Amino acid sequence: MLAPLLALQLAAACGGPDDELSRVALRMTAAESARPFTLPSFELTDQNGRTVDLREETAGRFALLFFGYTYCPDVCPISMAVANAALEQLTEAERERVRLVFISVDPRRDTPERISEWLAGLRAPGLGLVTPTVELEKLLAEMGFVLPPTTSWERMPGEQGGYLVPHPASLFLITPDGLGRFIYPFDRATPTEIAEDLRLLMALEW
Repeated sequence: MLAPLLALQLAAACGGPDDELSRVALRMTAAESARPFTLPSFELTDQNGRTVDLREETAGRFALLFFGYTYCPDVCPISMAVANAALEQLTEAERERVRLVFISVDPRRDTPERISEWLAGLRAPGLGLVTPTVELEKLLAEMGFVLPPTTSWERMPGEQGGYLVPHPASLFLITPDGLGRFIYPFDRATPTEIAEDLRLLMALEW
């Protein structure tokens, strides 16, 4: 059973890409965001218990960003596995230019320790982040996203105390200028296609 999907409300445009990027975008599998969002400077707790700044941790790099939760039964593990497999297809030097970022939308259950264990199954290093719900809502608002109210959370069938959490079912590709320019809706791209997109973008000057 798929988790309810988040209705995305993108923020005002932050400026369009130049002609060269536009030409490259035509060759990519990823969908271009009509209104790129800015990755804000925002402090969260990573899987090691450190306080980190989201923008600083991804500065000058590409980022594959996913909002989800570790208890998700399907969309989250599949999406993260696809992103991980895409990074495995890159060379070591290429991987150095990309961060795989997971931000939990379930801070009640997703402790740093839990996220660390969950990300340990990925061969490509991932950055797992969590923050209290109030702060999470502020972060999402800065990015132009709106979460449904918590009353919309559904119980997970057959699991005592379990519940599903609304979240985007998309993987966001952030470019080194800190803009969320591209989107991979769930199950719309293969690891090979994502890796090829990253290589196309890496060939540009940022």
